[in-house]
Amino acid sequence: AVRRCPICRERRGNKMEIQWFNKALKDGIASIYSTNITINKVGAINLDNAEYVQVGISLEDRYVIIKPININDIDFVDKNLLLNLTYGPTYARISNSDLIKMIEQKFELEFNSTPRKFKTKYIEGDNLLLIDLNKEV
Repeated sequence: AVRRCPICRERRGNKMEIQWFNKALKDGIASIYSTNITINKVGAINLDNAEYVQVGISLEDRYVIIKPININDIDFVDKNLLLNLTYGPTYARISNSDLIKMIEQKFELEFNSTPRKFKTKYIEGDNLLLIDLNKEV
């Protein structure tokens, strides 16, 4: 007799629904220190290796908003709005202590050498990466 896999057999005429683990669905995480914002590889994928970013905030939604700026668009953006973006093998980083101080003041948060970590989400149509300050991870 041939044994059939119990997962593969049909039950009451319906097939069993299986949800497979997908490592690509891991969360993007932004670690905020007193001097920089470091975004893990999952979150940084959508920055498309941009050399610069614009960073804004939404007080109402409690988001830090990052917009990647590629070299072809640099002439169309006010230079005072651009921040450098650097990359390591597993992260992207925006280093600017004045930016972090502004985030601290606007959102009544405190950052130091121990990172505070927040989820990120990418808004594809607008090409924006959001750091959700509503809940730490």
